[in-house]
Amino acid sequence: ENENIRTEQDKVKQDKLKRLEQEKQKEIQEKERLKIEFGQVSQEKNQEKRRADIAEQRTRIVEQEKQKEIQEKERLKSDLGKEIQEKNKEKYEKDRQYIRAEDAEIRARRLEEDIQKEKTEKQRKDQEMMKLRDEIEKIKFKIPQDFPITIINPDRSQINIIDEVGGIKKIIKTQHKNNCISLSQVLENGVYSMEAVFQDTDNEWMGVGIVQDSYNIPASSRPNQSPHSEHMAVYGAQNTNLFMNSFNSRNTWCKGNRTDGNAIYQNDQIVKMEYDSDKGTLIFFLDNIQQPVYITGIKEKVRFM
Repeated sequence: ENENIRTEQDKVKQDKLKRLEQEKQKEIQEKERLKIEFGQVSQEKNQEKRRADIAEQRTRIVEQEKQKEIQEKERLKSDLGKEIQEKNKEKYEKDRQYIRAEDAEIRARRLEEDIQKEKTEKQRKDQEMMKLRDEIEKIKFKIPQDFPITIINPDRSQINIIDEVGGIKKIIKTQHKNNCISLSQVLENGVYSMEAVFQDTDNEWMGVGIVQDSYNIPASSRPNQSPHSEHMAVYGAQNTNLFMNSFNSRNTWCKGNRTDGNAIYQNDQIVKMEYDSDKGTLIFFLDNIQQPVYITGIKEKVRFM
């Protein structure tokens, strides 16, 4: 009986040991399972972290790409602005050049029109002068060789008058002093002409013209100075290199008003004037070349001077 009891006890112990062994084995398996499960969790966490890192990296890349895209857009916008500015500048320059060209064309047309008008006016004046010249030649009054020529001498102390062959009068000034010498004959009812040749007039003012018959020329007078100039018309010059340029084409006066255009003359040149009392015109010639500036509208009685 005791033997049976021990056997029973041993059996219980063995069962207990076996059960403990099984529990221990289960515990080991549970630990292994937990270990495996923990490893899987860690692996998943690592994978999740890697995915998070990858996602963050992708996000940074996307942000960088967006930033690059923004910068590229800004650059393109700036380039576009510069291009628009350049195009506007180019358009402005083209418009300005077009306006300049148009203005230049307008000025050229106006200049051409003015030149054409001047040409037409010159042709008209030339035709008028030719017609007047022809009329003068047709009705020209020829003074006979024995026609008496009387000269009014305002200053006998410095002016000597010598009669020469062919009705020519030689006038000699003995002093450097201003004086106007006129003829006594009144020019009326016809066409009259007079020629003059100046000699030894260095640094002296000289000229030919007409004076109102009602005006008595005093001594020491000059035809381009008041009050004498208001009664005279004259084509004059000053024979000196010092004054040559200042008197060139600025040497015709009528009642104190000066008009430019006639040529300057010097010693030993033939200065001629023709007066038509019917037309009231006074025309000047230099060495038989008619001068462009002449006097019209003469209504009073005049004398040569």
